Amino acid sequence: MIREIKDWKKVGYNHLQKTGLGAIIDVENYGDNGGIIFTLQSLFHPSITCGILLACWERANGRNGKLEFTKNENHFSLKIFSNQSTSEDIS
Repeated sequence: MIREIKDWKKVGYNHLQKTGLGAIIDVENYGDNGGIIFTLQSLFHPSITCGILLACWERANGRNGKLEFTKNENHFSLKIFSNQSTSEDIS
């Protein structure tokens, strides 16, 4: 269960690191609608890792999400946020 931002590191350990798919080195909030930014290292296959984290985020938030993946010099960045507009976004 995800209660706080630090709980995502446990999710990363259980779903990624144990099986050699990568490691979460940092997590931060993004926006006001539950978005999140992961900083990752040593990815086995980015598509698999992104799919797993997106599925975990969707289950924790109860809505569809979308992601943006970027590669920097020493790490990877994965931003996950809601795919749906809220009434606040429209007004």
